[in-house]
Amino acid sequence: MQSKTSFFNLTLLHKNVIRFSPLWIVYSAAWFVAMPLLLGMQLSGDWPPELNGVIQMLGTFLTYVGPVVACVYGVAVAMAVFSYLYSARSVSLMHSLPIRRSGLFLTNYISGLLFFVVPNLILFGITACVTLVGNVFCPGMLLAWLLGVTAMELFFYSFAVFCAMFTGNLLALPVFYGVLNVLAFVLWWSFSIFVEPFLYGFSMAGDIKLIEWLTPIAKLYDSVSVVWNYDAVDYSLSTASLVGVPVLIVYAVAGVVFAILAYAAYRCRRSESAGDIVSVGWAKVLFRYGVALTAALTIGQGLYGLVFLNSHLSGVPIRLVCMIVVGAVGFLVAQMLLQKSFRVVKKSLRGSAICAAVILLVALGAQLDVTGFGGRVPQTAQIDSVYVTISGDGYSDATVKGEEAVEKVRALHQCIVDHRHTVRKELQDVDYSDGSGNTNMYVNLSYRLKNGTVLQRSYAMLPVHEADLEDASSLTALAQALVDDEEYRTRNALGPLASEEMDGETVTLTGGSFTYFNAGIVDVEQERVLTSSEAEAIVAALREDAAAGRTERVLVVDRRTPEERDAQDGEKRYVNNLKIDYRVGSSVNTGTAYIDLYADMTATIQALKDSGILNEYVVLRTRAEHDALYESRYQDGKATVAVYEAPGAEDLLPESAAESA
Repeated sequence: MQSKTSFFNLTLLHKNVIRFSPLWIVYSAAWFVAMPLLLGMQLSGDWPPELNGVIQMLGTFLTYVGPVVACVYGVAVAMAVFSYLYSARSVSLMHSLPIRRSGLFLTNYISGLLFFVVPNLILFGITACVTLVGNVFCPGMLLAWLLGVTAMELFFYSFAVFCAMFTGNLLALPVFYGVLNVLAFVLWWSFSIFVEPFLYGFSMAGDIKLIEWLTPIAKLYDSVSVVWNYDAVDYSLSTASLVGVPVLIVYAVAGVVFAILAYAAYRCRRSESAGDIVSVGWAKVLFRYGVALTAALTIGQGLYGLVFLNSHLSGVPIRLVCMIVVGAVGFLVAQMLLQKSFRVVKKSLRGSAICAAVILLVALGAQLDVTGFGGRVPQTAQIDSVYVTISGDGYSDATVKGEEAVEKVRALHQCIVDHRHTVRKELQDVDYSDGSGNTNMYVNLSYRLKNGTVLQRSYAMLPVHEADLEDASSLTALAQALVDDEEYRTRNALGPLASEEMDGETVTLTGGSFTYFNAGIVDVEQERVLTSSEAEAIVAALREDAAAGRTERVLVVDRRTPEERDAQDGEKRYVNNLKIDYRVGSSVNTGTAYIDLYADMTATIQALKDSGILNEYVVLRTRAEHDALYESRYQDGKATVAVYEAPGAEDLLPESAAESA
């Protein structure tokens, strides 16, 4: 009888479904209990959930439960359907069948797909029936759950299959899969700690979008969510929308790509590699050096931090020694796993030396700044905006775009870069306890460039001196000039209310509130709700005060004692709280800005009076007045009589209370 080969085998598919039925049965049962069964029990109870509650429940299952289930179930399915690759007898048997390798791969891969696609469809149908019966049918969120969870599982399953092609050991597969899922973040974090002492201004909290994408479980949790929209009139829940659909699409497409790459690797995979830790020749080289360098960056630096960081031996040389030693051990362990032997010391010497050389060359290159990282200051024409944080004796932060403010940021940045070689020596020579106006300053810069990239720098322990304020080119004077800039000062004081636009979108004021203490017999904190027109008048006055410099001035160096600061602050800062609600663009979601009020803000105070918000009962109160008020009220642990009675204040109280007064 003539023998034929096939590209798909229905019998093998059927056997996979029956043989690994416990896997998909447990998966289906878990989702059944969590969704239709639990939902049906709630809907049949005395207090059934409303439609919004059901939508929230389904959204929670998608965004919180979905990623971890997809991650774990994906590797479990891949281990099951491709388990024959890890035994010499089983792989020889399967490869002797009259089925092409493409047929074997396609049949087994589709078997795994069916293990989550079919249960998801059935669960979708059952849950839809339950919600229809309970009059809480939400097809949009049900469809979002079906497609979202399936997209996640497609990615993780395909990635696990891809990992399965590079190992001949069943137990190594989940290890490789788990490590590769978080490897990008771990390497970035470890490498950042490694180069931070060498690269001046380097900050590991930089723009790491690529690292986020290469850490899928974190990216899914960070980007995929169900957002509730609120009605702008009564703030009731209006609609829910799924955020992160493009992320799900990208990972689903990536899953298809990984499946194609896995097929290509399977076509080249040798049957004799069953039982090997790494089954592909070129991947063995990557495995050796990858294990060694990863161990040096993670375990090596961890050893240094635990043993030497707080000792007299701390320093860059000891850190490098720890990394080199651990890297050599890592290379030795990797070689043992590949060779399945302990007699690999001589064979590992060259690889260990190469790893040590790589570590030293990277450290030397960072120290010499061969890439020009430490000295880079972007040109004004390249900058779209820059977010600045300055923390000396005072703290401020703002996002500026104006040419004048941006030039002041660049001048400060250039001064920091130019003096980077003298900062360490100056820190050792300056005495910060002599009362001469010396302090340390922290500066964080985040440039958003016009080409869409982000450049971030972070500088800590910058020595600044009050005496240098007279020198316009000094670091202290440049920092003070920036915080005194009109745009910077306004945005630092008002945040999103500094202008009528934010990120190119119109800022719409929707209202707010003003808290005060009723100046009557009963002194209690109360709240006055602001209308949108009142908020607009107040914000216009706030911008006028900020532009005129009547908001609190931030001092980079402040020689006042803490007692003097508190005393002067208490005389000018009011305890009244001003909150302004706003919307950005077409969004119906409301943001809130909190504004501190000061005695110098004459335009804002006048606007509060003109709006009728401030009157004989609704008054401003400084912190000093507030503290003195309560000190006089409570003596010897007993409350005294009321401290302030405004004319007619008793009219605000119930009749019985007025009579007793």
